[in-house]
Amino acid sequence: MLTTNRKVMRKIVLLLALGGVLCGLYSCGSKTDAGKERKGHSKVEPASPYRFVDVLPVKPTPFVDSTSFDSYEMKEKLTSEQVALLHLDKIVSKDDFLSTTSFALRYRVNLSSQFQTVVVSYLPNENELYTLLVNYDRSFHVIDFCQIAYDEIAENFLRTESTISKDGIVVTDLECTTGTDVTKVTTYIAASGKIRASR
Repeated sequence: MLTTNRKVMRKIVLLLALGGVLCGLYSCGSKTDAGKERKGHSKVEPASPYRFVDVLPVKPTPFVDSTSFDSYEMKEKLTSEQVALLHLDKIVSKDDFLSTTSFALRYRVNLSSQFQTVVVSYLPNENELYTLLVNYDRSFHVIDFCQIAYDEIAENFLRTESTISKDGIVVTDLECTTGTDVTKVTTYIAASGKIRASR
């Protein structure tokens, strides 16, 4: 009887020892695999807060922007966070900024690899619609901007449209009743993104 109990005890001890070795090997293997996963795993970059700009359509140059109440409906408005990210408070006059309830991004323009260009429209009131071309550096700090379109429906007297090319912008103010040019200003866009009147 004693011999049988010893044999059973030996088997139990042997099984426990074998189980301990297997558990040890398994846990070491898991740690090694986890280490390999950590080493081989690339960091996931956080989503850019400017993703809303990245998804905008890109307009090829040259083109004419004649944004007006007749041709554009402001559907997708920017959130207050997006307005802050684009520093629109530094572009729009203080009075217009405080009264504006609707800002909307329209499209991007590839004018240079040195800076990025977006076009934004806004309504400072229910009778006026402004459209601006804004050049930003790669960190979205404003370099310069230019009003490229304007429309008003209160007096319906003046409107603005622009021809945009890689070399510059021709801004034309038109008299609405006759369609004749009132003023025409040609600007050029420097390599730095600054917008200057032509010489």
